[in-house]
Amino acid sequence: MLRYLRKCKIVVNKEPIKKPGAFSKKLIIGVFIFLFFFIVACLFVFYTVGSEPVVLIGAVFAICGFECGILGRIKTKKIDNEKQNNKENKNKNDDTTTIFSGRSE
Repeated sequence: MLRYLRKCKIVVNKEPIKKPGAFSKKLIIGVFIFLFFFIVACLFVFYTVGSEPVVLIGAVFAICGFECGILGRIKTKKIDNEKQNNKENKNKNDDTTTIFSGRSE
């Protein structure tokens, strides 16, 4: 029965709808949560030992900064491509309206 309903397009597939950018938002939130706990751990180490792990702190913040920078670059590229596509579509639509409206250039 379910196959018949799907065949008739009455029942919609139960695939989840993917939101654009959901993965990068979750990744950024995960990075911030990780950094929070990392800072707490570094403060604990500094309190107990008396010195901070400078190289480890630098490496962790460099990796997290690089990851967030790459995600930002990907997002700006997507926005630039969308703007370019919108501009091209607008130009195509303008060309077709001038042809069909009878105006000459």
